[in-house]
Amino acid sequence: MKILFVRPNMHPGRSRDAMEPLVFAILRSLTPDDVETVLYDERLEPVPTDEPADLVAMTVETHTARRAYQLARASTMPRSCRRTCHRTS
Repeated sequence: MKILFVRPNMHPGRSRDAMEPLVFAILRSLTPDDVETVLYDERLEPVPTDEPADLVAMTVETHTARRAYQLARASTMPRSCRRTCHRTS
């Protein structure tokens, strides 16, 4: 199994203040060791929309919501997976 953790950026280009989101460190610590995880922070590097994964976890703030939807629409995941959304706040 493979999980992609994605942190969208508000605008294209690299951010100078990019700190690793704590939520992904917590999720990784709770993930079994036999599960592959990959973190893509769009503030530091482009997010590939064609990378195969069993699950994509994306942290979204109000100011990054538009970009998060763009990434979800561009993803090659099946349509049924892209419609699933779970708010944590």
